[in-house]
Amino acid sequence: MQVLVANAGITLDSLMLRMSDQAFHDVIDANLTGSFRVAKRAVAKMLRLHTGRIIFVSSVGAFVGLPGQANYAASKAGLVGMAGPSPVRWAAGRSR
Repeated sequence: MQVLVANAGITLDSLMLRMSDQAFHDVIDANLTGSFRVAKRAVAKMLRLHTGRIIFVSSVGAFVGLPGQANYAASKAGLVGMAGPSPVRWAAGRSR
């Protein structure tokens, strides 16, 4: 594996006061945890090949929270953090 594009994304929009814990969890699980899991598997293969790139697809919603998207914004902001100085970045050599 030379390139991984982690672009999963779901939305379950609801104002924070009305958002269920399950809706928050489902979006975090799909958008952030899912990307972490596939990146973790890809890094192992990339290390063996001594090459590879990981591209995490985030959203403007990570920087400008939109009404009813607290869960989505949190999940996409987490991708930005994960793509920064993290073990995934340094282990694989490159991430975007």
